[in-house]
Amino acid sequence: ARGKQVGRVMGHKRRVVRVAFSPDGRRLATASADRTARLWDAASGRALLPGPLTHAGPVQDVPLQLYARHYLGLACHALGDYRRASELLRAVVQSPQGVRGTVVGSWDAYKAINLAWLARCLAELGEFEEGVGAGRQAVAIAEGIDSPYSLAAACIGLGYISLVRGDVDGAVPVLERACSVARDANIALFRPQATRLLGGAYLLAGRLDEGVALVKAAADEVEARRLLMQHATVLALLGEACLSANRVDEASAAAQRALALARERGQRGDEAVALRMLADASASGSSEVEQSEHHYLAAIALARDLEMRPLLARGHLGIGRLYLRAGDRVRAEDHLLRATRLFVAMDMPFWFQEVVTSLSELGRVLIVAHNQGALFDYLSHALTQSAPLRAVLDDEREPTGGRSGREDTRERQRVESMLQSLGLSIAE
Repeated sequence: ARGKQVGRVMGHKRRVVRVAFSPDGRRLATASADRTARLWDAASGRALLPGPLTHAGPVQDVPLQLYARHYLGLACHALGDYRRASELLRAVVQSPQGVRGTVVGSWDAYKAINLAWLARCLAELGEFEEGVGAGRQAVAIAEGIDSPYSLAAACIGLGYISLVRGDVDGAVPVLERACSVARDANIALFRPQATRLLGGAYLLAGRLDEGVALVKAAADEVEARRLLMQHATVLALLGEACLSANRVDEASAAAQRALALARERGQRGDEAVALRMLADASASGSSEVEQSEHHYLAAIALARDLEMRPLLARGHLGIGRLYLRAGDRVRAEDHLLRATRLFVAMDMPFWFQEVVTSLSELGRVLIVAHNQGALFDYLSHALTQSAPLRAVLDDEREPTGGRSGREDTRERQRVESMLQSLGLSIAE
């Protein structure tokens, strides 16, 4: 069903990506792709300020500044500017707890919601320590107040960052709780988000039938209710769900739709996700390397521009596997080692083990540059005795045996080149 138009507000230079009412229903806030927020009288549609709110503008009303930062943060998140979004949301949650006002309503509820969104932004940046802390703080605050909306938002934030990190054991229970809270409280905005993410967590856990069913249900609800800002991201995950069920054509179609919608709406983060998903589908459904390579390289470039390090790492992993299947050892090694460095830097054990499996097809020894002590310590701890690889420092590795002098020289040059560029190489 569609509501009746009761008024119109004019002022933004680009489309509006977020709309919300103040808790007392008297003010309307809009955030736009022009990276400004505006405040309106809800009854008349009259602008309450002569110009837009900005995160550092001249408005002296502290609650209004918080309101501006919150909705500008959400707008930046929608547009894929996760760095600026995290800065804006962090400024909100670090405000003094004594701030009160009709704009923000309950400070505890408001802070929990901002912490949850901060966790989601930091998940995209791969800043997991701060992000998980923000998510846990959001849940703790929400548990202490009677606000199902805040609790659902908090659980989604913590569940999402756990899912991006690959922490299935951490993601599943908190996302199950988010689904339960959103369903019982009939929170229509959060219900498909929680359902989608729980489906994604089930897929990662190997519970494929449940995962596919939940993601499909979330996609159906998003389409039926025209939740436009959730459309591209749920379609990208639907593509992943279809691919896990070996329905490659459906996966590719969903990813193509996600990509088109993300580009149409300027959602650059969702565009990067859709590109990687389209690359995965293309790599699974065709022996042609060029098309998959094109999508992976586009996803990698965009993820790098947006500082989406977890997605960047998964892009390197995907294209590394593509080159591995194509027999291109040089490029496979380069991308898989780049993925390794990123997964180690962000401490993503699940995805680290995935790249180790692929690297084991190239060799049995990870060679670490002698000046990369922290990297060597991580690898030594993460690679158990049963692992297909072992780590050695460059100055401790054994000389290559069974090769001619020329072959040994070429191999040493290859290893040295990778050690200089990445601090890491692999050998048989």
